[in-house]
Amino acid sequence: MLTHADPVARGRKLPPSIPDSRRLQFFVSLSALNASPATAAATTSLAERLAALRARLTAVRDPQARLSQLVEQARCRPHLPVPLRLEVHRVAGCQVRLWLVPEFRAGRCRFQTDSDAVTLRAMVGVLCELTDDLAPAEVATFEFGFLEELGLLRQLAESRRATVLRVAEQIRDFGRSQLVTVSSP
Repeated sequence: MLTHADPVARGRKLPPSIPDSRRLQFFVSLSALNASPATAAATTSLAERLAALRARLTAVRDPQARLSQLVEQARCRPHLPVPLRLEVHRVAGCQVRLWLVPEFRAGRCRFQTDSDAVTLRAMVGVLCELTDDLAPAEVATFEFGFLEELGLLRQLAESRRATVLRVAEQIRDFGRSQLVTVSSP
């Protein structure tokens, strides 16, 4: 039986009706998913990062379970520092507080995010992890159809879905704006 002494399972709760074999599969998948920021840093291109994300999430058949894994990952991610939680970084039109902090440093697009809503924190966090520390040309070509392909958007309420898509567009637009800045004399 999987116990709370197991370092992966500690602090995670699943209903007792789930068999031990399924519990172990969930926690092993969760461990791999929690390792994703290091994997993203090791892979250099957006295409490689997206392929790794697809591989991790398609290993889980149920789209709701995929979203649950992303939510667990978001809970482990550090919160945005208070000095960055400014109105200027708030995503307009969002019913809860959601911050997106885009920066351009050393020729790379950098993204940080946080939200009071864990589902937004999870979904927008994935978008930021995919596009963080990339050249503007790659961010400018960011396509986010994978959210629908993996069934993640269907798990969200309409307002949350619209917010996630709006943030994905903001990330892509930021890359495009930096691309123009870099190519201007």
